[in-house]
Amino acid sequence: MFFWKKKKQVSFDVVDPRGEDGHCFISGKVGIFGEVHFAGTLRIDGKINGKVSVYEGKQGTLILSKDAVVNGPVAVTNMITDGMVTGDVDVKNKLECRSNSTIKGDVRCGILNTIDGSRLQGRCEMNPKVTQIKANIETADAGKISLSTRDISYLSKK
Repeated sequence: MFFWKKKKQVSFDVVDPRGEDGHCFISGKVGIFGEVHFAGTLRIDGKINGKVSVYEGKQGTLILSKDAVVNGPVAVTNMITDGMVTGDVDVKNKLECRSNSTIKGDVRCGILNTIDGSRLQGRCEMNPKVTQIKANIETADAGKISLSTRDISYLSKK
């Protein structure tokens, strides 16, 4: 008697991507014309002509490699860029601009971290809600830190 093992069937069912958080990748040989929506993490090495954003009510981190190009607005939770964006950038939490990054457009973010060599052509607006939380934490810790200073009040007496 021979017993044949049943092959596992691959599912081709349509899954609603708004319910899935995962890692997505757009390679350097791919160009997309239109809007891109995601949840989780999206790494782009290619070119996108259109809006890049997270699904409503979801969170997402956008990573742009050195050769990545986005021509259009970006609205994400966090962003790490070493590529080029031409369009307004709206980052809810933290925006990290690495040495090869270029952003041509207005930037709104909670925390901005730039490294030497990064370029920003446009206005930059920090979100006071996110930065205020960080400032409150630093202020609370400041009472515990002892700094050495010298008295220079004698300089103002004349």
